Amino acid sequence: MTLAQTSSRKMGADHATMLHFANSLNLVREHKAVFHGRHHIVVAHRWRNEQNYSYLDALYGDYPLIHNSAWLKDAGYYYPAFEIRQGAAQLQRAVDHHAAQLDGLLIAAAPYHEIWTLPEYEESCAPYFASLFRCPVRLMPHLWSPMVLEREATKLPQHRNVGYRPGRRRWRAGIFEPYICMVKASYVPLLVCEAAHRDNPDMLEHVFAYNRFHLKKHVSFNGFARSLDIVHHGLASFEGRFPFRQVVAGDFDVIVSHQWENAQNYVYYEALYGGYPLIHNSHLIGACGYRYDDFDCEECARALQLAYAEHDADLDAYRRAEHSLSPAAESFIELWYKRIGKPAGL
Repeated sequence: MTLAQTSSRKMGADHATMLHFANSLNLVREHKAVFHGRHHIVVAHRWRNEQNYSYLDALYGDYPLIHNSAWLKDAGYYYPAFEIRQGAAQLQRAVDHHAAQLDGLLIAAAPYHEIWTLPEYEESCAPYFASLFRCPVRLMPHLWSPMVLEREATKLPQHRNVGYRPGRRRWRAGIFEPYICMVKASYVPLLVCEAAHRDNPDMLEHVFAYNRFHLKKHVSFNGFARSLDIVHHGLASFEGRFPFRQVVAGDFDVIVSHQWENAQNYVYYEALYGGYPLIHNSHLIGACGYRYDDFDCEECARALQLAYAEHDADLDAYRRAEHSLSPAAESFIELWYKRIGKPAGL
C-alpha cells in the first residue's frame, strides 16, 4: 500500500526536520510511504482550511479520502479536528473496504513510556504525539516564577521600574508576539488597536509592535501596515526584539496579545505580575486580565476599551487576582513526584 498526502511533499524530501520525522515512521522504514508518485488512498488534514480542491480531486478520482473537513462530512472517511486515533480508525475502515488493492498497515511499539506536554497542546498536539510515539500522553503544568523577572529588574536604571503606573490620560500599547509563525503573530493585536483607535481616537498615544523590525521591508506586511489608521496617523512603530523587562519599565501601559492554540505564554504571567492590563484570548489563565474569544478583533477592541475605562479604579483587585504557577507549589511537586516516582528519603 502507498499513502500520499500531496505530491508537493516531494519538495520537502531533503528537508532535515521532515526527514527526521519520516525516518521515525514504520511506514517509511518498510517502504510503504512515498512522497510522490501514484497512490491508492488519500490521507489529508487541514487546520481551519477545510475547503480544498485536492479533496474534491480525490473524490472525483474515486480515491478513498480520509479527511477532517466538516464541509465534506458525508463524503469519504471523516474524522474530527486533531483526533488522530479516529482518523486511524477511518483509515482502517478504508483499508477493509478496499482490501483487494492494499497490502495492510503495521503499528509498532515506541521506545518511550510516556510523552509529557502542556495543556495548551492538548487539542493540537496530544493526539499527534500519541500516534507518532505510540505511548500515552500526559498533560503537565506550565510552571513560572517571578524570580528571573525580579532579578533582571534590579539591573534597570534607577528611574525605570517594572510595574503598571496609573493615571496616564492616553495609553501606550505593547505587542510582543514573536512572529515566528501564525500561532503567535501581530496581525490581530494591530487590528485590535486599529479598531479601538477608530472608535476613540483619544485613547492611544502609541502602539509599539516589538519583534517586527525585520518585516519593515516585507511586501505583504508592509501593505497590511499601510492600510491601518494607526500607521497613517503616526501612532504605530515596528521595533526590534528586546528583553521584556527592558521595554516594560516605563515604555507602555497595556499589553495586547493574541495566540492560536498556544494559550500559555510567559509574557502573560510577567504582565499580570506587574499589574499591567493584559488583553488576551487565553482560556488557560482563569479570570485574569481582559479576555476576548478566538480571532474576534472587535470584541478584543471592546476589552481594550473596558480596561482603559476601569483598570485604574480596579487596580488593587486586579493585582490580587491569583494565578499561581510556582514550581515550589506543593500541588505541583506532588504531581511531579507522582509521575516520576518519589525519591527515597522524601
